[in-house]
Amino acid sequence: MAEQEERTSGVQPETEQQPDDADSSKFCCTKEVEGRPVNISTLTLADDEFYNMNHKRRGDCIIFSHDKYDSKMHLGQRDTSSADAKLCQKTFQKLGFEVQIHNNLKKKDLLDILQKESERDHSDCDALVVVFMSHGENLKGLEYLCAYDDKFRTTKLWEPFTGDKCPTLAGKPKLFFIQACRGDKIDKGVGLRVTTDSIAFTAEEYVVPAHADLLVMWGSFEGLFSFRSSRGGINGSVFLHFLSLALKEEGTSTPLMDILIKVTRRVALDFESKVGAGHVLDCNKQVPHISSTLTRKLLFTQPSKK
Repeated sequence: MAEQEERTSGVQPETEQQPDDADSSKFCCTKEVEGRPVNISTLTLADDEFYNMNHKRRGDCIIFSHDKYDSKMHLGQRDTSSADAKLCQKTFQKLGFEVQIHNNLKKKDLLDILQKESERDHSDCDALVVVFMSHGENLKGLEYLCAYDDKFRTTKLWEPFTGDKCPTLAGKPKLFFIQACRGDKIDKGVGLRVTTDSIAFTAEEYVVPAHADLLVMWGSFEGLFSFRSSRGGINGSVFLHFLSLALKEEGTSTPLMDILIKVTRRVALDFESKVGAGHVLDCNKQVPHISSTLTRKLLFTQPSKK
């Protein structure tokens, strides 16, 4: 009778269940893979809605600022990069981060710093922040950032910090803010008209994916320019100006994603480039772009003296 019920219900017996599969031809057969890191301590429970921001340290904020380049790069100077770096330094120090600024690094030195940071013990840290400002470009659909002497794939910024490569940051937010052009296309915007009909602590173990808890925010959408300005109180990157302003005003009282949505809106609505009538870069719009695998809400609670 039980056997008849299994057949009619379409439910296979436990012994006949098939393993999960992936939509990829690369793994058409079983492959041996390295085991995952284990016994990584965390203060965050699996069902916590917010990231735990009560570790001994808030964490490191690494700022890479580029305003000049090797002549072989054929790139113009970025005269406002120093001002942007200082602005970001003040912003993230206020949120409790230990900030380090690196200026005009060569590609090897820059990547070495990222690698060494990923090898540090971050067990007592809440989070990690990396801010990168330079020129950027899109080549055949692949995005690159420019160091002093050479370009490198944008993904190199966060690859060292995935959970499998930096276990002591696993389950913790890792935030990357990038001020760089993502191509040479322009955005003239679309006009809208508003119409309305009204006026009015438990012992627990769990596993997280290696690429979880990452957030990358670019100053512009893929393939488009990212602007700098000296108008309207801005003295450098438009994106970093509004980001720093919002974090200073609401960083310790509002969840990060809510803040970043406001930043996106302010950049999109409040800024329009002014280069000179008839210039291809005149009267263009810009909108930041967020890519996130954050698994919880993030609130930079007021740093305590520890």
